[in-house]
Amino acid sequence: MNNLIIQQAVSAIHENNCVVFPTETVYGLGANALCKEAVLKIFELKKRPPTNPLIVHVPSLDDCLKVASSLNPLEERLFELFAPGPISLILPKRSKIPKEVSGGLDSVGVRIPNHPIALEFLKAVGVPICAPSANISGKPSPTSFEMAEHYMKGKAAVLLDGGVLDIGIESTVLKVDKENIYILRAGHITAEMIEEKTGIKPSSNTIISHQSPGTQFTHYKPLAQIILFEDKLDFINENSAILYLNNDLDIDTQEYKYIYHFDNISQYVHALYYTFFLCDQQGIERIYCEIPPNIHQGVALRDRLFRAANS
Repeated sequence: MNNLIIQQAVSAIHENNCVVFPTETVYGLGANALCKEAVLKIFELKKRPPTNPLIVHVPSLDDCLKVASSLNPLEERLFELFAPGPISLILPKRSKIPKEVSGGLDSVGVRIPNHPIALEFLKAVGVPICAPSANISGKPSPTSFEMAEHYMKGKAAVLLDGGVLDIGIESTVLKVDKENIYILRAGHITAEMIEEKTGIKPSSNTIISHQSPGTQFTHYKPLAQIILFEDKLDFINENSAILYLNNDLDIDTQEYKYIYHFDNISQYVHALYYTFFLCDQQGIERIYCEIPPNIHQGVALRDRLFRAANS
């Protein structure tokens, strides 16, 4: 990444403007997490509900304590195991972090992204950066610069181009309570990965899930209608797209122009938001999506599909 464009992004942040930057998961719309005026611009640009908390991005484990008032041993171990990477922890918030960042809560989500441009930017800027996905609230998250530019060109002061991103789905959000680990938002880091590394089997907690972004409101929805199916498709409307895993699915590939077959769930996850975006660009009216098994990354994929279909 050209150092000049990084410096432009740093200057924009210190002028209390917003910057689009790539992470390994999705593109973020970032602002100075210490400045209420800058944080409010994120909500304005995204049309984001003010009670939907933001995740704060920092470049290192030591920097987490610029945002969080404390880290217990298990929280520190989770960062050591999975960060830099697609994991966010809900931690007690320092008082200098404006309540607008946390949706009025006393806790705040913190993560260390694993992308060279993100880390270069975060190190250079010198302040924690709060950043939701760089889209209009409720729409599919941007996983390519093309998508980020579509949403935020002319709105954000600087857009950093990281091309197509590696993962394509948001970070896993965790909350630690004593020796328990709760998954508040499923993501790339799965329950199975966490149990393998820590020996602790995570569980869900719907009571505290509001502490995580992406759990309260309409999310991930394209203009097209999302129709979910399992095992087989009985009927397909015209002007539709089909996303599927099942090799035995009886589909006439000559009849439908937009058919996307994925060899595995990781491919499906990586392509989901961009495929939604492409379908909207082509004026597709309905997108038929096969529901994956409810294990491993299929848990996060099912969450995004159900939210897109039911909102």
